[in-house]
Amino acid sequence: MHISSNARSESDEWHPADGIGIVTTRASVGAWMWAGAVAAGLALLTVAVATYGDVPVISMPSFIPTSSVAAIIVDGLVGYLLVVHFFIFRQPAIGLVAAAFGLQACAALMWLMSFPGAFTNDVLVGFASRATTWITVFTYVAFPALVLAAVIVHWVRGERLVPKEYIPFAVLVVFCAPFIAVALANWFAVRHWDLLPEPILHGDFSSLATSPLGILLWTINLLALIAAARPSNVFFLWLAVSMFAEFLGMSLWLSASARQTFEWYAGQAAHLVSAVILLAALQWEVHQMYPLLARANEALYRASVEDGLTGVFNRAYFNNQLPAELARARRLRLPVSLIMVDIDHFKELNDRYGHPFGDRCLIKVAKRLNEQIHRPGDFTARFGGEEFAMVLIGASPKGVRDVAELTRRRIEILRIASPTSHAETVSLTVSMGVATVEPDQRMDAAALLAAADRALYGAKATGRNRVCVADAAASIAALQDMAKMVEVRR
Repeated sequence: MHISSNARSESDEWHPADGIGIVTTRASVGAWMWAGAVAAGLALLTVAVATYGDVPVISMPSFIPTSSVAAIIVDGLVGYLLVVHFFIFRQPAIGLVAAAFGLQACAALMWLMSFPGAFTNDVLVGFASRATTWITVFTYVAFPALVLAAVIVHWVRGERLVPKEYIPFAVLVVFCAPFIAVALANWFAVRHWDLLPEPILHGDFSSLATSPLGILLWTINLLALIAAARPSNVFFLWLAVSMFAEFLGMSLWLSASARQTFEWYAGQAAHLVSAVILLAALQWEVHQMYPLLARANEALYRASVEDGLTGVFNRAYFNNQLPAELARARRLRLPVSLIMVDIDHFKELNDRYGHPFGDRCLIKVAKRLNEQIHRPGDFTARFGGEEFAMVLIGASPKGVRDVAELTRRRIEILRIASPTSHAETVSLTVSMGVATVEPDQRMDAAALLAAADRALYGAKATGRNRVCVADAAASIAALQDMAKMVEVRR
């Protein structure tokens, strides 16, 4: 199994081809269709609301506390997730958008505290009418301004990362600074409302919509919406949909004739919809990352236990798995057989035809060996160089010899095209040594390997291209050798 790796380097350059996560993944046609469908649904819903916008709605005292608390939670959660993304992807654009949603959570809290009747019959801080209006105005200016700044930074920097050593400073600049600035502006609106002009005349919001301040709100929100829709990655695509919902909500709020009309309530609710859209996109990304992470872990494990050239298991897997299979087979009262395989005259093949041809030979032999693996627990491993090992669980000694002989013949009839001449083919032969441990024999992995290796040596010494089976005497000799080695070490 060949596994390609697109691991990110430690440099400050981001590689867009990696396509990792919502920030760098390019928006597909399907993503654009989904985003368009959501935007179209929001537009149709807004038209329907605007049709009955001036209809008065009965007073709902619980609406403001409920919607505000929900906005605080959702905006805060989106801001938190984006901050986490910023630490992972190290792109300043993400930090600016995180600041945008963080300040909206802060603004919702301040707005709730200054709105009459939210907690008590009076307001907790400030003068309700003017303070809450200016908090909303500050939010509708600061949020699109930060989104617009994020898009501009993304255009200027491209996919480059913030260096790791600058992350604390970047967090301060792109997140804390704008958050603190807007928080101070909201505090000023609450504590010094008398220094600010009255943006709404006689309770009619249309006066704000046609004023220079209203034109500023329309302009900056429209610019941020157009800018966010231009980048082609998934993050900015759904940010544009979120901005569209925010723009529609602002439009309903500005066009409301008075508080507690259908249009006014819808404008307040649209802000929550805007945050939920991006939250859903971030959650969908997490959902998509779970199977990717599982496949990556599986690929990493396979890469750690497989031979990169032949695709069979490697020596490390053999060293770990053979004792485990011996222990399991002993519990189940099953025999375990080991077949050691060596390609005959492989050095001469490499010297004559070159190492690339030798690699082709190794791959062909490994494939033939692996074709004989059918039962759970059986496996093939590359032992080293031109040597392979086959482990068979539960097969009788005769059955193991038959498997070895069949495999030897199938390798013998292989014809591999010569790299020096198209008309010439090269044949291969292998020598095999077989050893089997019965359930009642106390033979460990090292002793079994020594017995199979002795049998392989016998096959090579008696002419090669043959199968040699270790007898009981060879197994006993292997055990004695192991005992001598242990004694020497002591």
